[in-house]
Amino acid sequence: MTTVLLLVGLPGSGKSFLARRLCELVDTSTSIHVEYDKVAESLSKTNDDLAAWRKSRGLALEMFESHLDKKTELIIMDDNMHLRSMRKGIYRQCQERVHNGSSVYFGII
Repeated sequence: MTTVLLLVGLPGSGKSFLARRLCELVDTSTSIHVEYDKVAESLSKTNDDLAAWRKSRGLALEMFESHLDKKTELIIMDDNMHLRSMRKGIYRQCQERVHNGSSVYFGII
């Protein structure tokens, strides 16, 4: 069973803090925390900000999709996802890949 928890909210609202705390409470071998900001930070040193942002979104989505395919038990996505289309894209991926007995939770902080 796969559970996807999408934490959405304003910058500084506690999404990453909550995700890290949840990861401390669960088995890390069966869970993943995909944090867009960390992916973007790793790329911003080599690219301009806009290019790094675009590439980080793609890499984070690839990580998310690969863990859906692996049937990782808990996937925590952490981003402000200020556009509805960003959230909808995650939801569609879940609909396509997640099977019966799996859950998708959207949390707005």
